Amino acid sequence: MRFFLTALLATALLPTLPAVAQNVPPPATPFQMQGNIYLPNKLPATDARVAALKLPSGFTVSKFAEGLDMPRMLAMMPNGDVYVSNRVKGTITLVRDANKDGKAEVMRQVAQKPHLHGVALQGNKLYISAIREVYVADVLPDGSLGELKELYHDLPDAGQHANRVLHFGPDGKLYLSVGSTCNACDEDNPENATILQLNTDGSLLMGDDDNG
Repeated sequence: MRFFLTALLATALLPTLPAVAQNVPPPATPFQMQGNIYLPNKLPATDARVAALKLPSGFTVSKFAEGLDMPRMLAMMPNGDVYVSNRVKGTITLVRDANKDGKAEVMRQVAQKPHLHGVALQGNKLYISAIREVYVADVLPDGSLGELKELYHDLPDAGQHANRVLHFGPDGKLYLSVGSTCNACDEDNPENATILQLNTDGSLLMGDDDNG
């Protein structure tokens, strides 16, 4: 009886074997692709190159500061102080023209946290965006910053476009760009490839607010 059941089971499985074999993917074929990437030349901003820039009538350009090492975004106070971010180092640098001659004499680091990038000023507060967080700090009388306080901490995970940029709108709300994680794909998070609207207390006006 046991032999009969075993033979019957084996007979029942035989028709399925060719179908299983047909579902086995073919072996991978090695493939190589070559392309070209054109990178712009990095040239120092010499006085001669600055003077050669073509400008609309009535405009002038001059070098305000140098030696900042990969500056990214900037925000300017009413008194002319400039705050410059460096995402690679995660720093915010105060750049100041103390004698008002059009050239900065002061360059002083005033904040550092990983991936600081976007900067926006409102009153005496500086708002700074990182990959997943937004911070706010008081601007002190000497231009330094108070403690960086976390305002928002639930931005989407970064991908190919991780740099967040901040800007205040005419409505007083904070607008934050959130890039896509790739150049061509379906996003899992609805907040990727969007602009988010936040209150200055950190509450999210447009999007899913899981910041609490």
